[in-house]
Amino acid sequence: MKEYHIPVLIIVFFVLSVNSVNASILYTIPVDPPYIVKDIQWPYSADGVAGEDISKAVKDYETGRYTDALGRLQVLMKSNTGNDIQEAGLLYTGSIYFKEVMLGDKPEDKPGDKRDNRSLMKALDSYKESIRRYPESKNVPAVLIESGRIYMAMNLVAEAKGSFKRVLNAYPSTIYAAEARHQLALAYEKEGNYEEAIDEYRILSMSSAGDMEKNGLFGMAGVFFILHEFGDAKRLYEGGLVKWPSYVKGHPEILFNYSECEFQNGEFHKAREGFLALYNIYPDDKKAGFALTRVGESYLMEKRVRVAENIYGHVVELFPKSEDSYSSKLAIGDIKFLKATGELEYHDVANIYNEVEKLSGNEPLSLKARFKTGKVFEVRKEYKKALSIYNELLERTDGILKKEVSGSFNNLAERLGNDIREKIIRHDYISAVKDYQSYFRQFTGHITNEEFLIGIAEAHKNVHLYNEASDIYQEIIKRGSANSEMALFKAGELYYQSGDFMRSAETFGKYIVDFPKGREVINARALLGESFYKLKDYEKSANSFYAVIREAPYRYPGVYLNLSRILLRTRQYEDSVNILTDLIRHFPTGGDIELLSQAYIELGGAYYGMERYHEALISYRTGIEKARGREGAEMVRFMIGDCLFMLNKKDDAKDIFTRLSKESTGLVKEYSQEKLKDIAMNISM
Repeated sequence: MKEYHIPVLIIVFFVLSVNSVNASILYTIPVDPPYIVKDIQWPYSADGVAGEDISKAVKDYETGRYTDALGRLQVLMKSNTGNDIQEAGLLYTGSIYFKEVMLGDKPEDKPGDKRDNRSLMKALDSYKESIRRYPESKNVPAVLIESGRIYMAMNLVAEAKGSFKRVLNAYPSTIYAAEARHQLALAYEKEGNYEEAIDEYRILSMSSAGDMEKNGLFGMAGVFFILHEFGDAKRLYEGGLVKWPSYVKGHPEILFNYSECEFQNGEFHKAREGFLALYNIYPDDKKAGFALTRVGESYLMEKRVRVAENIYGHVVELFPKSEDSYSSKLAIGDIKFLKATGELEYHDVANIYNEVEKLSGNEPLSLKARFKTGKVFEVRKEYKKALSIYNELLERTDGILKKEVSGSFNNLAERLGNDIREKIIRHDYISAVKDYQSYFRQFTGHITNEEFLIGIAEAHKNVHLYNEASDIYQEIIKRGSANSEMALFKAGELYYQSGDFMRSAETFGKYIVDFPKGREVINARALLGESFYKLKDYEKSANSFYAVIREAPYRYPGVYLNLSRILLRTRQYEDSVNILTDLIRHFPTGGDIELLSQAYIELGGAYYGMERYHEALISYRTGIEKARGREGAEMVRFMIGDCLFMLNKKDDAKDIFTRLSKESTGLVKEYSQEKLKDIAMNISM
């Protein structure tokens, strides 16, 4: 399959690259294959039998017969002490153990397993022994570098840096200094100390020539690439391309990074040339498929949609079942989605996304495909399905995708929410609640528009769905946002109105503690007192009412009334009189007449308790006059009669009790009859 498509892509490349210097360089110069690190040739004397034997051991080592090589070296080192044969034996022993690990002597061996660490430690011990025995040897700097590389293989970065710095400090003028600096830069890079790595690479590129200068420049470019400093990385790669074009062409990772820098900098035409070059030269490279997807993206960025779709199709055919293939399918789905106009086309797009989600085996790709399926549902006006997908993904995604999912969820929620708000404005609470429960009930936690949520909670309250309203308020409260204060107060109101006075008391108490200067704190105190009053906790109720009267005098007449009733219950008649007369004196013009009537009646009760029957009589009569026919009026008339009786106006009292005994029922009738008997007895006496 690849053999068929490569020429097509090459033709496209050359057509696009006629005027490009970089592309011309990449296609006209020969490839400089990656440099293969050769085995270190440790020096030794080849004279005599020992020289012949060690030469055989070295030959075994070079041809991979490590066991034979080690056997020969062990024998030689026992019979040769204090000479270059022993030193070479120690060094080659170290090299064998190190190489054995790095090459993976056996197929089942894995880097980092216990066998690897044991072999690395043997290599390290052999090198250390050579330095201990021959500290003045010219091999010491090379041994230190090899020791540092072993530490790196063991992830002992600090120890590795120590070895490399030792070479730089002790042997700064030798040929090994540049290699030590290169390895030190790699160590800094490995531990994520990128600034130090850049500094070392920069020194290397400026103070060295040849391969080391090259390592410094491309190493520095690679670190900038890791840091997403694409402008700096591109500049360095570009300089390297001009100076060592065949080297760049021979290293696909450098070619890829350079092209990616151009892509990230918006130079899509140039990036495309590099990506196509990488694919054509290295069609089997692990990044070849991704390079082609970048080619497709570059066309898409230039709004050349048909060409982009064609390139994505090539990726799917050339790299079936690869991550790049599924990424390209996702891109093809996006292109078709933007062009779709009918139900059948949207169905085909959904199938593409579903295939990527189910078969890619790559979670980020699957999540992205799932999100795009939600977008299809949204366009098809299957809003509940779309919201369900967005809600699910909000729990499973992060980063950029999470922001996209959140944005889509909130935009759709806002759109649907506007329709619901219109119904609330029209007081069509039942329809508003029905729509909310259909679309949003299970997604409340992800709705960010809290003013909308408060409105929805109020709609639920208006149709007596108190539990649902409470759940919405509690969701806002737990977020701790600016709207939590209002939600907490309204939750308290809800509990009070629904008769859950214990919960309303707890909620208003929390509001007062959490928001001592809140805009509803006085209302909260008043309703807290009312809640305690309903719970018959009169002491706490009175404390709240007194606080309200101090902070907002005369604003809450009901507070005065209930406080007076509490005082009456505890026979604090004078305090009750003071509270009520203060209220009546400051009662607002145009205020609730019924409430004023009740204040007079309560005042009558307080005077009666003080046995000030004349004031009680006036208060009762005023209360009756201001609200004729009010509920409980019969009992008030009875009290008027009783005041007259106490004032020895028995005839007037008799008239009232006679009428009540005929017209009333229950206790008032019974009490009135008893009073008539008392009057008759007093007259006869």
